[in-house]
Amino acid sequence: TPFSLNIHFMEENEELVKQYFNKISENKVNVSKVSSSHLKIDADIKEDNQYLLITLPYETDWHIKLDGKRVKQVKVFDSLMAFPVSKGKHKIEMRYIPNGIALGVLISIGSLLMLLYLLYSTTLTEGITNGFFFRNSIRLRSFLQVRQRKDG
Repeated sequence: TPFSLNIHFMEENEELVKQYFNKISENKVNVSKVSSSHLKIDADIKEDNQYLLITLPYETDWHIKLDGKRVKQVKVFDSLMAFPVSKGKHKIEMRYIPNGIALGVLISIGSLLMLLYLLYSTTLTEGITNGFFFRNSIRLRSFLQVRQRKDG
């Protein structure tokens, strides 16, 4: 046949779902700070060897500290993240720090220092009116004026 259809029916055990919900509801989690790159969470976990599921997309650039110690997140449900927590009260801090930010900051600072050096050195050696930037801006204006005359 040119067309086939597979239908699957699933059923959940309502009593089992209620038991599971009641069990996980015993754990208390309070988010005390939320921003685009920073979360602070207070958690009271009732059983040992648990995972705290965070409903944010899994991303390795999240840095998670559990009671001041770094923990690694794991990918859950193919898209979310979780991390291991033990029984007891915990302070959790999550920060999003993009991988290339340190290199980007170094390149920006280096570029700014080079620009300042170039401005400073040409001003000292050639004076303001004969400096590199002033001379080249006059050349650019002259070029544009000649270009306009040719086009117009």
